[in-house]
Amino acid sequence: MGVCSYLGNNEDGKDIFNLVLVEGDKKNPDKYFLLLINSQLELREIPVDISGDKTLVYSTQFANEEIVMVFAPNGGSADLLSYDYLVF
Repeated sequence: MGVCSYLGNNEDGKDIFNLVLVEGDKKNPDKYFLLLINSQLELREIPVDISGDKTLVYSTQFANEEIVMVFAPNGGSADLLSYDYLVF
C-alpha cells in the first residue's frame, strides 16, 4: 500500500519517490520501503530502517527537494526521543 509520493530530480532526470507500507500483524511490525521509479521505469527498492512498531505521522517535501518523514510509536508515546525522523 502506498503511503506518500513525491517527485525529485537526479542526474538522469526526474524520479518518483514512493513510501510503501507492508502491513504486519501482532507478531511482526509494519515494514516501510522506498520505491524509486526513474524516467526509464526502472524500479529500486530501499528498506526504511525504523526501530520498533511505528506509524508515519508526517511527511513533506521542501523547496530544495529534501523529503522529511516522522514516524511515531503506535503506543502513543509523547516522548519525542522515541520518534524516528528521516530526511532523504
